[in-house]
Amino acid sequence: MPVVTFIGKIHPPVLHISIQGMPTVTWEASDIGLTMTFSFRIHESDVRVECDVNRYKPDDFIPVYMRAFDLVRGAVDLACFSTGIGATVTLDAFIGPDGVQLAILSRDERLASICTAFTLGPPPNPDFAAALNIVLGNPSLFMAMNDLITAITLPHHSSVTCARTLERLRHIIAPGQDPKPGWEALQNNLNLEKSYVQFVTKYSIGPRHGDPEHIPGVVTTELTKRTWVIMNRFLEFRKRGNIPLPIAEFPMML
Repeated sequence: MPVVTFIGKIHPPVLHISIQGMPTVTWEASDIGLTMTFSFRIHESDVRVECDVNRYKPDDFIPVYMRAFDLVRGAVDLACFSTGIGATVTLDAFIGPDGVQLAILSRDERLASICTAFTLGPPPNPDFAAALNIVLGNPSLFMAMNDLITAITLPHHSSVTCARTLERLRHIIAPGQDPKPGWEALQNNLNLEKSYVQFVTKYSIGPRHGDPEHIPGVVTTELTKRTWVIMNRFLEFRKRGNIPLPIAEFPMML
């Protein structure tokens, strides 16, 4: 059976966490026919996860990575609970069945083309500076941005973090208003059909209430893309002085 390996680190560096006797864990992803058996090593905050899989192809990286990260984080969180110390864990490198080690980068290039509100280029960059002033000037907005980026950093959290992103934008665009007129203000100003927004929010209901029901990857990918579109339109809206977006330039999202 193929074996893949993840290498990571517990942060902050001042910590030296070692966890002995970690069990071997088998995880079945029956929807994609993938069986994963994980073994772990955490010593002096260095992390190594080895996974025996019944098969491996490039498309299997995400589900294997997600489960490896979940399991390691669960062990680290338990150690944090016993010590009262806040720590995080990252998986930074991947070794495939061919023995080649690669750096891990959470990236979806399809999302990059959605961003029209600014560009990321060398200074001076007035577009980026303007967007930065908009985001940093409102704590709710930079928290919404962080929720959105979590959706690609931790894909299995996307159903909750994407919905929370939109909830934050609703409160910003219609402060103090009840949910119904608040959602209407978001939709009307950004040219969004109600169904376009509800696709994102409806998938958060179960996870927010502790329901472990599996959400297919094709769904999480779509709701992340929709939230990316809405965030970009919100930034365009703010950049233009909170004027409703022109329909000719920003067609209705159905």
